[in-house]
Amino acid sequence: MKKLRYIALLIHIIIATNLSAQNEVLCDSLLQQGIKESENKNYVQALELLNEAQEIASQDNNYTLLFWIYSNIGICYAELLDYNTAIDNLSQAFDIASNHLDERYKFSVYNNIAGPYMIDKQYDKVLEQCIPAYNAAVVRGDSLFIGGCATNIANASINLGMMEQTAEYLDIAEKMLINYPSELPWLYILQADYYRAIDDYQEA
Repeated sequence: MKKLRYIALLIHIIIATNLSAQNEVLCDSLLQQGIKESENKNYVQALELLNEAQEIASQDNNYTLLFWIYSNIGICYAELLDYNTAIDNLSQAFDIASNHLDERYKFSVYNNIAGPYMIDKQYDKVLEQCIPAYNAAVVRGDSLFIGGCATNIANASINLGMMEQTAEYLDIAEKMLINYPSELPWLYILQADYYRAIDDYQEA
């Protein structure tokens, strides 16, 4: 009798594991579709897909997927100018990162939270979020993350009229992102804005 119970339990565990794996594949597919819809500015469709993914990931306590889902839901709401809901979802991502994931996830949320503040033209708050994330990225030696944070710091700084700081972080961003060509066009636009701001139109 004990042997039969053990075998039944083992089969149950195998089935549960397979279901969990299937859920992860489905959830990741919904997440990727949601991100694609968001990139195409179809935010309502994106949120429907991301909310469906969130329900599945919550059932399995898949914290990595939940982190990305809440982060992207927050970004969608920021684009829709619903800053409070955006911050609420990004804060959920931060809590997941703090309690279940490593520091890189946590500090990436700082950089993402800067997004709604940037759209809302609260540039001081952008710096409050991005500078700690930048410092953490420097400690880790993560060039892509350093470059992304430096770009955001430069963007906020130019809007605050802090030209020396803008130049400093533009230089850092260019050095860090040189091997990431997909990130460079936005940086070059920001550099042109900087040169126009200091009346160097030829360089712009």
